[in-house]
Amino acid sequence: MSRMSASLPSRVAGGAMLAGLGLVAGASIFGSPRLHDHLIEAAPPCPFLTVTGLPCPFCGLSRATLALGSGDFGAALNHHPFAPVILGLTVWGAVLLARGTPPPLTSPRVAVGGAVALVAFWIAAFATRGG
Repeated sequence: MSRMSASLPSRVAGGAMLAGLGLVAGASIFGSPRLHDHLIEAAPPCPFLTVTGLPCPFCGLSRATLALGSGDFGAALNHHPFAPVILGLTVWGAVLLARGTPPPLTSPRVAVGGAVALVAFWIAAFATRGG
C-alpha cells in the first residue's frame, strides 16, 4: 500500500491542532482551579441545547476534556464517556497530519461507525438518565 503525503495546509492544520490541544492541556494541568472554572464558563453554550432544551450527543465533551487535562478521569467519564476516546483519536490524527500522513479516520466507514456510536450513546443516555 502506498503512503500518501499530506499537503502543507494539512500539516499546518495538524500542527495547529496539536498546539491547541497543548494549550488546553497546559491550562488544565498547570492552571488554577479558577482558570479551569473560567474556561468552562467562557465556553459558548450548545446551540442544540439552547434551541431544544435537550443535550446533544457532544454535550459534556468540553468539561470532560478539561477534566482529562487535569487528571480527573472519573469526572471526565461522568461528563462524557467517549471523551478519552475522542481526545486520543484527535491527538493521534493531529500527530499524523503534522508528520504529513493523512489520518485513516477520514474513511467514510470510520466516520459512520463513530456517528452510530455517538447516537447510540445519546439514546442510551436518554433511556437511563432522561437526558
